[in-house]
Amino acid sequence: MKQFIFTTVIAFCFLSNLGFAGTNKSFEPTDIIITIDVDGEIGIKDKKCRGISLECLDWGGINIDIVKAQLTEPVKPGKERIQLQVVSGGKIKMTFINSETGDFELQKDFVFNEKIANALGYKNITLLQGKYRTAKNRSGFTEVIVDARLK
Repeated sequence: MKQFIFTTVIAFCFLSNLGFAGTNKSFEPTDIIITIDVDGEIGIKDKKCRGISLECLDWGGINIDIVKAQLTEPVKPGKERIQLQVVSGGKIKMTFINSETGDFELQKDFVFNEKIANALGYKNITLLQGKYRTAKNRSGFTEVIVDARLK
């Protein structure tokens, strides 16, 4: 009986440190990376869908597919493939196939739908308004890290 209690306490402490017991409020599931296909194109509506933003994509939820594909695999015509990852400090890293670099603009806060938030381990994810600098990663894809509210 003592061994069972000891094992249970050790397991609880281990899980608590990982954030599974609700005692560690700073736990973030940063190892989760999802890839989504969204109808539309990367761009800013006011700039006729040029530039880098999420405004010209159809985020209605019906046409968003969480896929098991890599960024390099072909995308159906009329869709954009975006990889999303929660990174430390309450930020979201987005990686997409886009030849442009420069400023990524959010003219207002942007709320991901529940399906995407849940896939990343949260109930709600809001990207915060602002301009964010993009960069090319080692694979040649455009990346941007955006401030977010994660709940």
